[in-house]
Amino acid sequence: MIHTMKKNLPGRNRGGFTLVELMVTIVIVSVLAALAFALSRKAIRNANSVKDMATMRQIFQTFPLYAADNNGFMPGPANTGVKATYGPQSTGRLSYYIAPYLGYENLERDDFLEAMSYSWQKSAASRDAPCAYLRETVPVGNEEEETYKPFGHPLRAGSDREPKKMSAVFSKVNIARTWILSDLDQQHPDVGNPEWKSEIPVDMSHGNYRLAIFLDGHAGKLNKDNEPY
Repeated sequence: MIHTMKKNLPGRNRGGFTLVELMVTIVIVSVLAALAFALSRKAIRNANSVKDMATMRQIFQTFPLYAADNNGFMPGPANTGVKATYGPQSTGRLSYYIAPYLGYENLERDDFLEAMSYSWQKSAASRDAPCAYLRETVPVGNEEEETYKPFGHPLRAGSDREPKKMSAVFSKVNIARTWILSDLDQQHPDVGNPEWKSEIPVDMSHGNYRLAIFLDGHAGKLNKDNEPY
């Protein structure tokens, strides 16, 4: 019996992939998966940034509305930690003053104001933590040494408890360069070490910057030291 040998001629179909071909395929798939993951994370971060900026703008836009109904006074006295929970038992919560201007009525103690919530507030504990930072003092003009308190503060004694008129605040500071409301995270230089610190983001929520609203109403970015970009 004569045996014939079949040769693997160029262009002839083979039964499977070689080890090299499999390795190349795996590498390509891995790279594509990594790119897809990075792009999805970036898209989520961008979406969160847009949402949080809209929230911050919405909070800030209640200030002139409140002032118009209260003889020109800013809402307050208010704590620096802005909570999205309503607190009639504590006039130190900004939500106590601005809830009606966000469309809320007949609120009860500890009701959650979705309009004031940030993208990272998912759990019950994080929802009860402050969601933003309301600046306690701002520099007067370009002199960092001289400061002014735009809001009354309930934890301070004397005149600090008094709310300020919006016109007085605007006349004392450079409103285009002075931020009033910012993101809140554990690296924030003004946070200190309160009991709720573990419930806020460890790092800046939007990468290498914080979002902020300035007194003239425009949105901007702050670096890790809260200095405007």
